[in-house]
Amino acid sequence: MSKGAKLAIWLGVLTVVLIVVAVVLLVVFVVNVVSGPADASNAYVKALNEGDMSTAWSYISTGTQNDEGRSGFESKVGIFEGEISTWNTGSIQIDNSTARVVMDLEFKDGSDATWDMYLVKEDGEWKIEQVSPRS
Repeated sequence: MSKGAKLAIWLGVLTVVLIVVAVVLLVVFVVNVVSGPADASNAYVKALNEGDMSTAWSYISTGTQNDEGRSGFESKVGIFEGEISTWNTGSIQIDNSTARVVMDLEFKDGSDATWDMYLVKEDGEWKIEQVSPRS
């Protein structure tokens, strides 16, 4: 085999390896960016359903914590303890350090709801700033 053919094969293999590495890095980056708000929203709803108000509170943004106060927060969301049968992330929109997660919920009484959950990034972590149930 000539030197030119060997060089062409090596360059082809190197190109394929670089493309695979680039695709893997892109997928990891995109998944991490999108999964952050969804993970925070899911963990928040799970904590509400389990009645774990300390964990739910930890997912609330500092500004909302200051506005709501712990006792106001707990009295507002305590009604959801044990009442949610399923929840699913419907869509995610991210704009730099803010995000909106659409969460579809089904309750044990057979009713359902959709929540628009607005998040903000604080110190590298996604925090719930506002939850707006749709009418």
